[in-house]
Amino acid sequence: MPRVVIPGINVAFLTGPLVLGYMFAFGLHGILIVQVYMYSELFPRDRPAIKALVWTMFFLESIFTLFTTIAAWNQYGPGWGDTDTLLIIDWAWDPLPALNGILPGIAQSFYIWRIYSLTKLIILPILIGLVPHFQVLKQQFN
Repeated sequence: MPRVVIPGINVAFLTGPLVLGYMFAFGLHGILIVQVYMYSELFPRDRPAIKALVWTMFFLESIFTLFTTIAAWNQYGPGWGDTDTLLIIDWAWDPLPALNGILPGIAQSFYIWRIYSLTKLIILPILIGLVPHFQVLKQQFN
């Protein structure tokens, strides 16, 4: 396929960082797979609730990676060289904002529970839990 030349626009500067980001995400997902495997092997007697949390997070992260892969393919695969395809946001992007909120929320809740279980203080986890809510409110009303 011939190189696409658009006057005044360097397509590599538009697409290069995104492609690198997708590849970096694949590498991180591979690391996550190894971590989940090692967790399963090294901590077989953990409580079922903790195991369920780990596997739920792993499942949701895998779904996130799957939808990101579909979005990357739809953006770069069929329309390679056509800059108009870079402007299209297709269906694969739809679940990503929700997953971007759910996954950190679960992780934050786990950390809050862990701090409470280690310190037995109720005020510290409450304050830590309120910080993200205040950040969201500040962002909404700023």
